[in-house]
Amino acid sequence: MLFRSEELSNETLRHLRWIHRKVELSQDIFLLGPPGPEKRHLAMAYCELTNRETEIVTLTRDTTESDLKQRREIVSGSALFMNQPPVRAALEGRILVIDGIEAAERNVLPTLNNLLENREMQLEDGRFLVNPRTFDEMAKTMSLEEMTSRGLLRVSEDFRVITISVPVPPYVSARTLIISLITSLTRLTAHSKITNILRITHYYLRMLRSNTGTATTGGGGGESCGNHQALAALHVLYR
Repeated sequence: MLFRSEELSNETLRHLRWIHRKVELSQDIFLLGPPGPEKRHLAMAYCELTNRETEIVTLTRDTTESDLKQRREIVSGSALFMNQPPVRAALEGRILVIDGIEAAERNVLPTLNNLLENREMQLEDGRFLVNPRTFDEMAKTMSLEEMTSRGLLRVSEDFRVITISVPVPPYVSARTLIISLITSLTRLTAHSKITNILRITHYYLRMLRSNTGTATTGGGGGESCGNHQALAALHVLYR
């Protein structure tokens, strides 16, 4: 798809100007909005209008560090480490579009944060991506051959990141859900049908199960344990 400035709406042009100002200030961009392709279209429109090369990575719960760094692949009978989109973008000075940051697991967040904040990354083959300012300072006391032999790679100063995400609902603790459940039940009159009580209780039990699974997946041990205990207590109380 080719984007032409005369075909874009005023709102889109305003967003594109904002992105361009951030890029000119050597800052990364975070696009937050409702589910849909509009955010990615906006990022791709900017890259096309400014003639910038782009690398795209879509994050899921199955994304690992190797998907962000390097993968070992068989090439001509030899196992080689192949750079993934974030590494290629950092070395070649391209724009990296990260889609679905809200789905990233905690084990890959430190890797992303180190690349975005410090422009650094430890690669699987032993080499290391170095911030361009740090690299240039080191080059004053070390030769290029020596830095290369040590596996130091300079991140391009033109490297930028556009991160795309959707709003994530706030996590509701088990304590809050139980209080809401008790409040809802006490508001029912003595003449309310038993089906209403069962319906409300079933709703909050489903919410508790959902939050329990989320806490377990995310690694929140203390909150997960509390949710399990609260869920068991409600089962005993209303079985």
